Amino acid sequence: MSKATSCKDAIVNFCNTLPEQPKPEDIVECNIFYEQPSIERMDPSLSMLKSCKKLSMSSNNIEKIAYLNGLQLEILSLGRNLIRKLDGVEAVKDTLQELWISYNQIDKLSVLVNYPFPKLRKIFACCNNIASWAEVEALAKIDTLEEVALAGNSLPNYTQQEVFARLPRLLRVDGWSMEMLSRKAGAAVGQTPADDLKKE
Repeated sequence: MSKATSCKDAIVNFCNTLPEQPKPEDIVECNIFYEQPSIERMDPSLSMLKSCKKLSMSSNNIEKIAYLNGLQLEILSLGRNLIRKLDGVEAVKDTLQELWISYNQIDKLSVLVNYPFPKLRKIFACCNNIASWAEVEALAKIDTLEEVALAGNSLPNYTQQEVFARLPRLLRVDGWSMEMLSRKAGAAVGQTPADDLKKE
C-alpha cells in the first residue's frame, strides 16, 4: 500500500509546478487536491502558507480539519474527503469568506455559529449527512451569510424555497436566487443550475 502524501511534500510539489517556483510562504493560492497517493491528514507543515488566501485540499482522504492556526485563509475547499466534523475550522474564523465542504460526512454545522465568523459569505455543503433543519436555521446567526448549497443532504422535504423561508437574508440557495425560482417554478426539486457547486 502506498504511503500517504504529506502536506509538506504536496505544498513543495505544487510550488515547483508554478512558473516562478515561489517559496511556500509566498503563495497566495495553494491547490493540493487529488494528490496521488492521497493526503490523509492536515499536519503542522500547513503553517508554511503564511500568505495563502485560498487553500484547496479537495479529493483526498482527510478525516479531520487541523493545523490552520495562524493562517489568513479566505477560501477553504475540503470537498470530497472523509470529514465528519467541522471542528478546527474556527482557527480561520476571522478571515474565512467561503467554505467548500461538499461530499463529506458532516452532520452538524454548529461550529460555524458557536464561534464568530464575521466575514463568512458562502457555505457549500452539498451531499453530507445533515438531517436536521435546526442545523440550517442556526446559520441565521451569521449576519454576513449570502449563499448556501445544501442539496443532497437528508433534510426532510428539502427544497430551495424551504431554505429561503428559514434563512430569508440569503441571496442564493444551491445556485438559485428567489427570482430564478419564481421564473422556473416548474424546475425539479433539488436541481441546481451551477454544476460547480458539487464539483470542488
